[in-house]
Amino acid sequence: MFLADRNSPYWIPSLPDIGHRSLPYWTYFSINNYYLLTAFILVLIRYIFQRDIRLIVFRRWLFLQAVMFIIRSISIYVTSLSVPLPGCNTTAIGSPPVEAFYIMFLIHTTCGDVLFFWTYITLCALAWTTYSKGEEYYPIRWLWNQFKGKKQEIIQGRPGWLYPQLDSIGDPLSFYLTTYLVWIFTIIGYLFIIATRFHYTVDVFLGFLLSHLIWQTYHYYIKTLAERR
Repeated sequence: MFLADRNSPYWIPSLPDIGHRSLPYWTYFSINNYYLLTAFILVLIRYIFQRDIRLIVFRRWLFLQAVMFIIRSISIYVTSLSVPLPGCNTTAIGSPPVEAFYIMFLIHTTCGDVLFFWTYITLCALAWTTYSKGEEYYPIRWLWNQFKGKKQEIIQGRPGWLYPQLDSIGDPLSFYLTTYLVWIFTIIGYLFIIATRFHYTVDVFLGFLLSHLIWQTYHYYIKTLAERR
């Protein structure tokens, strides 16, 4: 990432981009970092209390995040695109190990790593929509029962707005309220990164496709292994 940023052709004008022409330019590009951080925190909060699957979810989710990071690191190293953000000046000018921590904690920023970004927020959305079966509404139902004075066990309800229909192995098969909320949140993030000119529209588009492909391929593989046992 650092080599790509330092080798980026800053003197070349940005490429033509329909998304940049269609959306108004928003100068506050740091919103993208905070938005991504929010997505990460929401995934952690969602599954940290679900003891039956949290280790599985975190292990698979972080593994695929790492896979996408490696693929992206290779891609931005072998091909450098012009910087789409007007007047962008990188602040990551120190040694790579030190700058990695600065960037992680949103202290420094880079400009030249512009190939299929936003894969990470897509994987956050997929973690929600793949493993969540409506358990996030259990606390709300518990509070409602307490308010009504009911003392009954909270179990998964019938498929509908709050609970998805499940397939034969127990994975969500239909859309429900959480699915819509998660993807609306994710799409807004896509629009933010295009509107701030932090990345090209094609970066976001390819990032979504590649993230979804790798996620589905990985889960198809582990399901196939489970069926063979």
